[in-house]
Amino acid sequence: MYMLSCRGIIHMAEDKTLCTKGFALRALETAMACIGMIVMLTAVGNSTCTETTAGPGSEVCKTEMPFTIFPSCVYYVVISAFTIAWCFTLILSHLFTHKAQPVFCQKYGECIEYVSDFLLAILNLVAYITMAIELNQAKANDNQGKTVMQLSSDAPKYAVSMAFAFILFIFFTISLAHNLKLATRQDDLQPSQELPVVATKQAAVAQV
Repeated sequence: MYMLSCRGIIHMAEDKTLCTKGFALRALETAMACIGMIVMLTAVGNSTCTETTAGPGSEVCKTEMPFTIFPSCVYYVVISAFTIAWCFTLILSHLFTHKAQPVFCQKYGECIEYVSDFLLAILNLVAYITMAIELNQAKANDNQGKTVMQLSSDAPKYAVSMAFAFILFIFFTISLAHNLKLATRQDDLQPSQELPVVATKQAAVAQV
């Protein structure tokens, strides 16, 4: 009996699929959060001027505006760090699912994952909205009435970070929907497709 149990455990470990849809989503979320945070951290400001064909004095100059002077950009960096830490933790837990899990994780693991995915989706959406508003808002008495995206030399980096924040919101929403589908898919089975408990026990006894 013990040998049969050991063979069953080894067989399950060998047949376990590593690259599942959930694992791929977590890997993409981690990569995008890393890239977005690195891009934002490199936006340290650099004043540049581009010559035009209108002659001297008509150069188009970009102002030095590092990300540290914008609260929404600093907020995005913090949220990206939390996103990386959470996704990396889930990747590790996926790689070690054949190990014995703590009782707390067995009871509340799914609930924690749902709540964390929902919160990170909302936080990334808030990061996108706040950056879009702050960096594209023009004031008559500030920056010559132009927006940060029009004046900053790091405008492309800010645009990339905003795009990644919105895409991460979508990815976390997909992850939440995917996990909920996996958790509830057994409820969608027709009665004819479900094995009665007696039949399941008889099959287990026959295998032994």
